[in-house]
Amino acid sequence: MPHPWGPDVLPMQILKLGQLVILSVPTELTTMAGRRMRDQLKRVLVEANVVGEDAVMVIAGLSNGYADYTVTFEEYKQQRYEGGSTIFGPHQLNGYIQQLSKLAHKLGNGTNPGPGPTPVDFSNKLSGKKNISTDYLPSGSKHFGDVVTDVVSSYTAGTGVASVSYAGANPNNNLRRQGTFFVVERCTSAAKTCDGSGSSVSVAVDGDWETRLHIKKTKVDLIEHARTWTVEWHIPAGTEPGTYRISFVGTSCDIPIFGSPKFTDFSGQSKTFTVVATAD
Repeated sequence: MPHPWGPDVLPMQILKLGQLVILSVPTELTTMAGRRMRDQLKRVLVEANVVGEDAVMVIAGLSNGYADYTVTFEEYKQQRYEGGSTIFGPHQLNGYIQQLSKLAHKLGNGTNPGPGPTPVDFSNKLSGKKNISTDYLPSGSKHFGDVVTDVVSSYTAGTGVASVSYAGANPNNNLRRQGTFFVVERCTSAAKTCDGSGSSVSVAVDGDWETRLHIKKTKVDLIEHARTWTVEWHIPAGTEPGTYRISFVGTSCDIPIFGSPKFTDFSGQSKTFTVVATAD
């Protein structure tokens, strides 16, 4: 059976303007996936006498909805960004081609394809409210941003993983859009510290492949939850030897019994550590 949210229920259209054919699909296709879709649909439309061999096929992606990426079977097996974002599996492209071919045959014989099944309406699941509550400190911490477990003194590029844990809060308090929760800094001052203007440069943030962010909840007084954040930097081979530090920021929330939530920004840093080159 087809997947209940597969291409058989997603909104698709075929528009014909003379010898121009527009395939409207709610997905973004890779170059090769789009080429295969255009070639196959052109074949079907020519055989159905809808267009001639000189027809121009155009794909209008992300039309009438959004269903992430579509890749070829071979690209799906690689599981790179687009393949990993092809949400209905390795045969998703063939599913679109199959359903568009059905529309093409209907266009050729002049019959109405009908509206098809109605997708499930999830609008009642949407909420504009943040899932927030009062934040609590993990055991042993006095302030948000306090380091719980610090980095060690030295790591080797290519194999080392610098890790620091600290007293954090609910990330939903401030998602740091267009920003970052932490930054790995290389110290550039002669004193090998990262303090002061211009004394450090950023080498990685929370959106980089070599960084990880883990958030662990623990109970406080058997009821409330505290959060410990752990930042990991999987140091790439070829990283410039030197002195580094991991700095982080967050926002805590306190909701009084009476009154509005109070949000407070906090920050912290690991101690400095050195990165040494991989031994030959």
